[in-house]
Amino acid sequence: MKKIIGIICMALALTIGVISVREITTEYKYNINAKSRVEDTEYAEANIKRATELVDLFESNGNVLVSPISLNCVLGMVANSSDENVKKEVSDYLGINVDEYNEYVNALIKSAKAKGVLNIANSVWYDNEYKLNGSFSKNAKKYYDAKVYKEPMNSSTVKKINRWAYKHTHRLIKQVVDSPPEYVAIFNATAFDGKWTKKFKKSDTETEDFTLADGSIKQVSMLNSEESIYYENRYAQGFEKTYGKKREYSFIAILPKEEGEFKLADLDISSFMASRREVDDLSIKLPKFEYEWKSDDLRVNSKTLDNVLDELNLSSVKTCKMLENCPAEEMGTFFQKTKITLDESGTRAVAVTCFKKVSAVLDDYEKTVYLDRPFAYMIKDNISGEILFIGKYVNPEE
Repeated sequence: MKKIIGIICMALALTIGVISVREITTEYKYNINAKSRVEDTEYAEANIKRATELVDLFESNGNVLVSPISLNCVLGMVANSSDENVKKEVSDYLGINVDEYNEYVNALIKSAKAKGVLNIANSVWYDNEYKLNGSFSKNAKKYYDAKVYKEPMNSSTVKKINRWAYKHTHRLIKQVVDSPPEYVAIFNATAFDGKWTKKFKKSDTETEDFTLADGSIKQVSMLNSEESIYYENRYAQGFEKTYGKKREYSFIAILPKEEGEFKLADLDISSFMASRREVDDLSIKLPKFEYEWKSDDLRVNSKTLDNVLDELNLSSVKTCKMLENCPAEEMGTFFQKTKITLDESGTRAVAVTCFKKVSAVLDDYEKTVYLDRPFAYMIKDNISGEILFIGKYVNPEE
């Protein structure tokens, strides 16, 4: 008898779709205290805390790019399995019950299809010898719009899965699996392709110094522009640059005031975000960059995604039940792979999250924010308040 393997893979991407407050609270009947999530201060602060924790918990010594929304969608799908323990853990982590989260994700998916900026796709692949858990299958289709494929688990299916992921991540992630799942595989792919509201002028791009945490210097292609949204608290300063004509998405840069290595937890990101204000003169510098990150690359990270989930009290999600007629399911493992490209025209970012089962106060003077040393950043949905991607850029050569 084969061992049970369930893979949940999410490709999450470069920028996220558009959801109006009405769509969230009325059209799709999703409601948190009669307000959208972006208006819910308590939720917004918890959302930021979860996102920053994800980055810090990996204890990485290099560039990091985590997709909180990708992981949350995977957790949401897993929580629709037959295990009440899993459902409780996910609900506690998200700060909302799973049924409500299902409705919310459904609103995200429908809005993305309508707006065309964001692509969110889900799929379930399972061996024809088995049967999907009824509640999981029903909710995956109903709320996550998952396409279900009944396939023999062999090398041919590996190619099909990778082609599916490649298609739904704007052809940025070519491979998410290298061996066939033995029983069931679940994927969520989200791809965002955001164009700056105000593009950087290529003529203003210059080769400049970028100082690493150890004091060494590398050359980068530095983008230059004037912006108007400024952030500053005791620990960091930053800026916001929007995407699209309606400014529904933003890139938010976070530059620590102290040079060298840093943790997001030490920058009080909640108060940083609350400090947002318009200024008349704000000069910014932002390096062009492109890099990939893998959660299980222990050359860079001190911990794997499994370790991080354990620390977040989400260990039970690795024991979810997605099949009905199979041997007892044992512990599984999570994985996330991301990629980002940022240049004069905009930003593209993708993420793949996999789960597979195995055995067993501010002055008004002119501001400058020059990202010429290690900094953090996030890509944020300004309508829903979701943090789509959050990362640290510390080394231009990675």
